[in-house]
Amino acid sequence: MPKEIIYRVLYHQQTVPFELYARSVSESEMFGFVELEELVFEVMVGDSLQEKIKAEFEAVKRTYIPLANVLRIDAIERDDDALFQGKRTNVGNVTAFPNAIKTPAAKPANE
Repeated sequence: MPKEIIYRVLYHQQTVPFELYARSVSESEMFGFVELEELVFEVMVGDSLQEKIKAEFEAVKRTYIPLANVLRIDAIERDDDALFQGKRTNVGNVTAFPNAIKTPAAKPANE
């Protein structure tokens, strides 16, 4: 049986870690974003947080996540007919990488 590649994207949103699974992950044409396409939800088993994520992204064809929020991207091989028993990864000990994108300082209003 051919193996299917699924990408697990660990990211944080307001310090809360999330997992999304997608069949396609790429650099976005929008600067500073990662593009996820063909989100996969059958790998998310039994977690109430994952159920909320599924409800939120159910109708989404493509989503963009800020590169600064991405903690890790894993490529996972699985058999086409096997249900992936996704277990929540302990990301509590992962520290976000410092934001490398510099923004210009704001000019004073009186200038």
